[in-house]
Parts: sequence; structure tokens; C-alpha cells
Amino acid sequence: MFDWIGPLLVAGLGVLFLARRWSRKPTPPERVSADPGPRPMEARVAPQNYLARWRVSYLDADGVITERVIRVTKVQPKLEKLQVWCELRKDRRTFNMAGLRTINDAKTGAVVDFAAWLDVQAEARKAARAAANQG
Repeated sequence: MFDWIGPLLVAGLGVLFLARRWSRKPTPPERVSADPGPRPMEARVAPQNYLARWRVSYLDADGVITERVIRVTKVQPKLEKLQVWCELRKDRRTFNMAGLRTINDAKTGAVVDFAAWLDVQAEARKAARAAANQG
């Protein structure tokens, strides 16, 4: 007796689907971003505030060892990463701490005790947090 309801519902849903599809507005053309993208190499400026400036021998992810002068801008000990300004690439880079082979002070050439340097940085972060909590 009500055998016609099923096909009617299917037809109605089909019409609704097609109506929605045909009534969609066309997608707007791509907008030009206000972000100009990467700056030219000569426009990139090295940071003036940094934790250390080192000459390092670094083993990258491809297994290639390179010599670089870097300015350490941030230490991420839990991730074992250093945020640095690389003077070779004239750009910001992230270095794995495990990739550092030799570390020398860029000015004096003295060998840097990396573990001791990390301990000093950790103490400085603790002191800064304590001062912020008291202030």
C-alpha cells in the first residue's frame, strides 16, 4: 500500500542534493597574501641578543658534517634542540643537540663544555622564573 514512499524519499533527497550543489557560489579566486614570503638574503638581519656565538662542527640529518658559526638564540632541552642564527645560511635554523660534534667559542676559539653550558642555562631559566614569580 505504501510502496511509493521509498522511491519518493530517494527522489526528494536526490533533488535536494542536486539543488544544493548547483546553488553553490563559485569559489572566489585565490587572494594574494599580504605576506611577501621569504625575504631576500641581504634583508635578513642577525639577532643582536643571543646566548652564545660558537663555531661548530655539525652532523646534519643527511650525514654531512659542516662547519658553521652560529648564534644560539633559544635552548629547548626537553626536545634536545637549539634555535640558532646560522651565519653560513644567514637565517634561523634548528639544530639537534646530538648533531653537534665540536663546539668552540667563535671569538676565542676555546672549546666549550656543552654539558656545563646547558647546566648554566638551566640555572638561569630557574632564576628568571623565580624572579618572575616573586615580582
